[in-house]
Amino acid sequence: MRWGRLIWVLVAVLGLLLFVADEAASWPFLHTVCRAACHSGQPSPGAAHTLHAYGISLNAFAALSVVRDVLDMMIWFGMGALIVLLRPRDRGPLTAAFFLVLFPTNPSNSVATPPGWQVPLMVLTFVAGSVYILFGLLFPDGRFVPRWTRWVALVWVLLVAFQTFAPSSIVDATQGLAFLEVLVPVVLIATVLGAQVYRYRRVSGWEQRQQMKWVLYGVGVSVIGMILLNIGYAVVPGAGKSGSLYDLSAFTLFPLVNTAIPLSIAVAMLRSRLWDVDRVINRTLVYGSLTVSLAALYIGGVVGLEALARAVTGQSSDLAIAVATLAVAALFNPWRKRVQSFIDRRFYRRKYDASRILAAFNATLRDDVDLDHLSIDIAEVVHETVNPAHLSLWIRPEATR
Repeated sequence: MRWGRLIWVLVAVLGLLLFVADEAASWPFLHTVCRAACHSGQPSPGAAHTLHAYGISLNAFAALSVVRDVLDMMIWFGMGALIVLLRPRDRGPLTAAFFLVLFPTNPSNSVATPPGWQVPLMVLTFVAGSVYILFGLLFPDGRFVPRWTRWVALVWVLLVAFQTFAPSSIVDATQGLAFLEVLVPVVLIATVLGAQVYRYRRVSGWEQRQQMKWVLYGVGVSVIGMILLNIGYAVVPGAGKSGSLYDLSAFTLFPLVNTAIPLSIAVAMLRSRLWDVDRVINRTLVYGSLTVSLAALYIGGVVGLEALARAVTGQSSDLAIAVATLAVAALFNPWRKRVQSFIDRRFYRRKYDASRILAAFNATLRDDVDLDHLSIDIAEVVHETVNPAHLSLWIRPEATR
């Protein structure tokens, strides 16, 4: 895999140089207010007004945008570098490392092409387009499962090579087959998802399933974060207005929310044996649901109690906020236990039943003195909780006197 590491280093260097070129090209636009055709990230008149109202200069806004981009890139590239450094000989981690440095770079969307970079940029575009699908088919162990998916990968690589390196006249002649531009990606995504489901259910062992769960967890956190940020435009007053404070904040947070993906991939590749992803997912579900439900209760309580106070006294009262806060604080622990119990029953039924069976067995164990009856109970509990293929119970004979 030495050649793979050398190619990764070359791709990473090209990606970093392209990132620096893009940031340098974007820097002048970040200092000027957009009037007509806007550059990506360029402040609109509404955004400039909001920044001025909060005492934030355009220079500070530009610096914040660059810091956000640099932090985002450092996380993606840093996780890829860690994987290459610690797992350099495995095909699966190496493919993940290529994905981590190429996904945020996205050379096809580059706004700045330095002189003489046409050929390197085309090569980088080809590698990026190929790695996206290869990562989905090879994750986590670097093998094609099922084996026929290698032909799907080959067809995709050939299509990417055609679109990247073929003369523009030939590419333009195929534009009449526009339906293929929609059909092929849909078929590929369905193939990748189907292959991962087959791999998880039929082929993968415990460690590989943990790795898949980590990546799904990171993708889920990223998707839910994006959804919540978009919901904020409809919930937060004035958020939908172009250049609002929420709009600027969401613009800053959107790329950072996606960093859950590279972090989860790095954990899956490097730490899958140490951290129990099921416990992390369980805690995320519990405290995420708890936070959302209590926040909704708090907001609803404040709004309802203030409306009641205005209806009774004709004016708002701070008592509504105090009552809602005390109610949420009093409900925290009881509601957390109910949410935990519901999620355990709904998503972790086997573990929930095992805990319940063990608790019932412990309660009867103190009163059971018949050794034969106790042996039968132990065997039944082990079968119901662990479900082993074979079970043997050895009881030490009494010492002879």
